[in-house]
Order: sequence, then structure tokens, then C-alpha cells
Amino acid sequence: MITILRLTQHEPTEKQVKALKEAFGDDINIINYPEYIKSGEEVVELVEKYNADVVEVVLPLNLLNEVVNLLKDRVIIIRAIMERYQKLRGFGIIFEFSHYEIIEEVKVVTRPLLPNILSLSHSN
Repeated sequence: MITILRLTQHEPTEKQVKALKEAFGDDINIINYPEYIKSGEEVVELVEKYNADVVEVVLPLNLLNEVVNLLKDRVIIIRAIMERYQKLRGFGIIFEFSHYEIIEEVKVVTRPLLPNILSLSHSN
């Protein structure tokens, strides 16, 4: 049996469960953990507690990076890709599951935001 630990406040849709079964087989155990995650170490503890093989994450970049660095050689880390649609008459947004992706690396390239950044960037 494959244990999938979902770190999200939302229950999986039928399409998500179907996609997980297509990827990992019918013999899966889905554990939803809707609580606020404070650190990568907490995720490591949850993986050990539930003996998870797969972790589905919905986390801010800093925590996602920490989780990937701590667990990439121990579990498969995935995220759900959602399509956004505007509701009829423009009142609100609908999110619909599209597919899953495996997260292998998190890379964010930054530079300092300096005073008068627009004038500096136009002078190059």
C-alpha cells in the first residue's frame, strides 16, 4: 500500500483521487493533514508518523524549499496544478484540478529591490 500524506486544507476531488490511483495504483491510503505547517522538520515528523511514501504539498516557497531539501531522497513530493476559471457573471473564481507534478527542486533567483529601481533598470 502506498501512503499519500496531503498537506492541504482541502479534501481531494474525485479527479485528484483518480489521478493518484493512476500514478500509484488502486491500493493507496490518503491521509489529509489540514493543519498549519510551521517548518520542514514538522513535515519530516509527519512523514515518519504516517510512514508516507508520497507528500502532496500546498506550502509557501520557503517551506516548500525546506521540505524538498529534507525529503527529496526519501519520498515523492507532488503538487496539484489547478486551472482557474471565472464564475458566470464574474462573481468569484473556480479552481479545477488539472494534473499533478513531482517537485524535484525549488529555485528562486532574486536580487535586492533598491531605491529608484525603475530608473536603474531603464539605464541599462
